[in-house]
Amino acid sequence: MKLRDRMGTVKTSMLRNKGRLFMTILATSIGCSFLIVLASFGFGLQQSMIDEVSANQAVTEIEVYGREDGEELTEQDLSLFSEIENVTTVVQTSMISAQAEVDELFVNGSIIAFSGDSDTAFGIAEGRMASNDSEVIIGMDLHEQGYEIGDSISVSYSDYGSMDELATITSTIVGIKETPTKDWIEDLGVYYHGSAAILMENVMIDQPFVTVHTDDVRHVGAITEEIKGQSYFVYSVTEEISSMAALFQALQAGLIAVGTVAVIIASIGIYNTMTMAVTERTHEIGVYKALGAEPKQIKSLFLMESSFIGGIGVVIGIIVAYWVSMFANAVIPRILAYTTESEAIDITFSRIPVELLVIAGAISLIVAILSGYRPAVAATKISVVEALNRR
Repeated sequence: MKLRDRMGTVKTSMLRNKGRLFMTILATSIGCSFLIVLASFGFGLQQSMIDEVSANQAVTEIEVYGREDGEELTEQDLSLFSEIENVTTVVQTSMISAQAEVDELFVNGSIIAFSGDSDTAFGIAEGRMASNDSEVIIGMDLHEQGYEIGDSISVSYSDYGSMDELATITSTIVGIKETPTKDWIEDLGVYYHGSAAILMENVMIDQPFVTVHTDDVRHVGAITEEIKGQSYFVYSVTEEISSMAALFQALQAGLIAVGTVAVIIASIGIYNTMTMAVTERTHEIGVYKALGAEPKQIKSLFLMESSFIGGIGVVIGIIVAYWVSMFANAVIPRILAYTTESEAIDITFSRIPVELLVIAGAISLIVAILSGYRPAVAATKISVVEALNRR
């Protein structure tokens, strides 16, 4: 029996009882779509967490908070970081530990020292970087209070406890920093050139931390490990994402396992359908055997039928899963925003990557084929004489 003949026979057999075929495919597609949708919530939440972490820090940045021996970071450390391959910029930030005020407006003062491509790393929206201790850069929110490039700005620093005035520093604004990536972050910063530290004799300056900028996200992991291996306290987005990945992979595996149970339950329908098909086609099987059909050819007829049912169910299940996923992403954030009386929540609840489709499709097809295997084997064991005597 040629493949084309077997295909025609399978098609004819499947269409004999359209109602039963429809219900069997429906059960298979529901099981497949349930598996995909359930697992998609794990992938969606993982993507949302990665987006959230990446938004708080550029993915090409590595933060160095100090040495493991407790010593402060020095210019020698900055030079060491700068010499690492694929490092473009090293930025040292020291927060000024005092209450800073400009015309009764509380601001945040910090001292910035650079090496490398400072304009790109720092994110200048307008103007340029400060080049000496008489120049400053201001945050975008401070700029929106009416301060422009070329204006003179005086910042008064006072002790947090006694409120005694420690210093007043007047500088010229030469640049404006880019707007923060998060809408809720207010940037009222005043960023001094590294040489301005000498003007703050009476003001305490916190221990500096360093941000190392790489030329590509692919190099972040290797550079992070290299710096960490030299006894520095290091943090990078890739480390946090890696730690989250293990958790979400376990969650996704669990959801896929639960979804697979639904597929197995749906496969009972395929098993029943194929068992009934073997019973109904006993005479036909006897004819095939009498004409010289081999057992493996007869078995292949029923396995092809069960695989076609599973394949159609997978295709329909994938389409339904995409609809459900889009509906969930569109509706659930609105429902949560309404119930919590807050603004729309920007979160991805469901995400269906290609690998999930491959896994779900493979599981559904394998289960469908296995469901038809036992009835197919039973068909090969039917006696020719008994089969031909049945109508």
